[in-house]
Amino acid sequence: MRRIFFKELREHGWVFSVLFVLFALGLAVSLNRADEEGGRFSALKDFLMTFGLVAALVGGNRLVVREYTGKTQLFLETLPLSRTKVALAKWVFGWVWVSFSGAAAWAATWWWQTRTVAVPLDDALHALVPALLWLSAFWSLCFVAGLLGRYRLLFWVVFGLYLYALDEVGQVQVMETPPFHIISESLAVANAWPAALDVVVCLVITLVGLVLGLVLTTAGEGSIAATLSGRMTSRERIASFSTLLVGFLLFSALTRNRDRPAFALESVTPKDSPVGPIGLLPGEGVTEEQGRALIESIAVDVVTLVQALQFPKLAGVYVVAQRGLDPDVVLRVPLGEKDGVVFRANVGDPRFDSLGLRYRILHSIISDRTNDRALNEDRHWLLDGLASYWNVRGNAEGRALLRKRGAAAPIGLSLQSIARWNETFEKAGDCFGMGISFVLVDALVDEIGEEAVVELARRVFAKPHRNLRDALFEEKLPALLKEKGVDFAKLVERAESARRNAGGLLGYQGTYELLPQGGGQTRVKFSLSKDGAPVTRWRGLSASAGPWQAGIGDTEPARVDARSGDAMATSTYSSGERLFLAIEVDEPELKCSARVMQEWLVLP
Repeated sequence: MRRIFFKELREHGWVFSVLFVLFALGLAVSLNRADEEGGRFSALKDFLMTFGLVAALVGGNRLVVREYTGKTQLFLETLPLSRTKVALAKWVFGWVWVSFSGAAAWAATWWWQTRTVAVPLDDALHALVPALLWLSAFWSLCFVAGLLGRYRLLFWVVFGLYLYALDEVGQVQVMETPPFHIISESLAVANAWPAALDVVVCLVITLVGLVLGLVLTTAGEGSIAATLSGRMTSRERIASFSTLLVGFLLFSALTRNRDRPAFALESVTPKDSPVGPIGLLPGEGVTEEQGRALIESIAVDVVTLVQALQFPKLAGVYVVAQRGLDPDVVLRVPLGEKDGVVFRANVGDPRFDSLGLRYRILHSIISDRTNDRALNEDRHWLLDGLASYWNVRGNAEGRALLRKRGAAAPIGLSLQSIARWNETFEKAGDCFGMGISFVLVDALVDEIGEEAVVELARRVFAKPHRNLRDALFEEKLPALLKEKGVDFAKLVERAESARRNAGGLLGYQGTYELLPQGGGQTRVKFSLSKDGAPVTRWRGLSASAGPWQAGIGDTEPARVDARSGDAMATSTYSSGERLFLAIEVDEPELKCSARVMQEWLVLP
């Protein structure tokens, strides 16, 4: 068997090496956008569903199809080795190749995540084991498919069509059934071992594939595989084409006008709601009392806002508790248009800001309803302010907290700062941004009343048409404010005065220093002090942005947790790069992560 191994390595090693480099480049792209998806090992999940399948398919083609179609298998049969040993050696060699590719992707993903988030070994193994089981099962299937010779393409088309039909016609969520479930969101989150049924199905597929492969290569002295490796006859081509054509016609007729069911989470802490399902998927460190209190507060916010703005019933609002995330990080899971709103957050951490999560949920509901037109700069301040205000209606303590956050913000309210609201909110950060937008909307409520503000928001945040009518004839916020008799300049002055009277600045002084490293490379050194004394617990954020990028996403910056007055950024940047730099500190008095410094610059 060892000689077969060396033979395959010499013959196919260069192909696998090139593939490995391409896989590494693809994984690097996935890692850069993985934080937007939902799960510490989401990049590994994407790898397994794409490059992992390619590794197995190419392995089957090189090790099996190429041998039989090129008739080089006849040479192997002349060696003093049994057909069983030759077939077994090929199977094991291919398994080693796909497993090595998957394990390397797992290790790279684990290393990438540990740069910003602590990922224990146990959690990492929760991702490695299902990855290897999945790759083993699919490789075994590819091995058998390769031995089908001229019928292998027909096999893959029928197999893919069958899975698609199950999903579309049978309304079976294929990714939620074994063996596909083993590489679903559970692998991406990596907080538990795979279900026993998933493991058993993967092992059975692997074993059955291995047995079938040995039978096809040894039965009748290998005549079955050798016969199948020949070319199709004209009759076989016509029969195959006719079969596929009929199958596609039937499938297109059966799948017409069928909708997938909306996304839903199982085992959630539910809350009955007249506006749609609302739930929390609790995790480690989240008590039942904490979970019910959080979902109750979210339900009150969502139900009252949706009813007040007269939005239609929601597809769902879900929160996934995930330990390992920083308490100030709240990430939305990207889903389809009809799948609702899903956020991941470390809700069990004592420093978790529930107001921030509730703000994000309401913000997303309104933004989705308006096809993101609520994010237009002329009305974005109303969106942020309404989402902040709605969380603390009737809550004197919450209102006082948001006023205090607004007062501590290093950015004040003015016509200029509101006209450039996206830039203003980014510079303030979520904590201060919620505070200053709340103060502005609260002042508007004092002037015209809450009912009038809701009616105003209902008209501004109406569902847009899919044509030019919105751009030409939609109601503009400045015109609606005038209609309500609001002098916006005076409103801003009153709000700014109320903001300053609610408290004062925190006294932090954050700075950065660019340290040339030679070769056009630069490191960034952050420093933070308060009232002249160094601060010992804070974090620096840094990210490289494109020349036309207007803002920075929650998951883009690299984070460095500081335990002294100074800290070096985790990345090195090149000359000409455009950088986003910020410093944030957990402020117990404000119960949030306060952004005390933020800067954009281009490296010389």
